[in-house]
Amino acid sequence: MSYIEICDDLIKVKMFGWVNRFDDYPLENIKNLNANKIEFYFDNVEGIDNFFVSLFYLLNSRTASVIEFKGVNQYCRDVLDMACINKFVDY
Repeated sequence: MSYIEICDDLIKVKMFGWVNRFDDYPLENIKNLNANKIEFYFDNVEGIDNFFVSLFYLLNSRTASVIEFKGVNQYCRDVLDMACINKFVDY
């Protein structure tokens, strides 16, 4: 189960298992959040799919936030590279 913590100007996205949805906070609400920084934690992620890629591009286009990725494994790195996310975020 993945979830989102909202702390003033910081959004922490904690992800676990296969990331294909967020149980506690639907995607359509995430795009309306304003924060100075968004952190994605990949430490316990088995894999990501087009849901995560869509979420990233939505957040990247709608916010002026700094986006950071932490603990990216090789499988996720491959998917992120194929989606050209490495042009926007170092991981």
